[in-house]
Amino acid sequence: MLERGHMSFNITLTIVMLTVALFGFATWRARQPVDPLKVRLIKINYHVVQIFCIVAFLYLIVHLMGFLGVQASQQTGRPF
Repeated sequence: MLERGHMSFNITLTIVMLTVALFGFATWRARQPVDPLKVRLIKINYHVVQIFCIVAFLYLIVHLMGFLGVQASQQTGRPF
């Protein structure tokens, strides 16, 4: 049973795949030529969507590494 506030490994992998798919879609749309005469209800800057996907992907990769047992809190070297 899942504890409240924790994502399972499968849910995290699903969100990673959706983020990669959204990044691919945003890349495809960003490369389309602009048609200034076409009326749009919402003007979306797909480069901002790409940046959001990159940030979400990096966060989720760190989350997946936690599932695999990688600890980022190990102190190496001399403390200040």
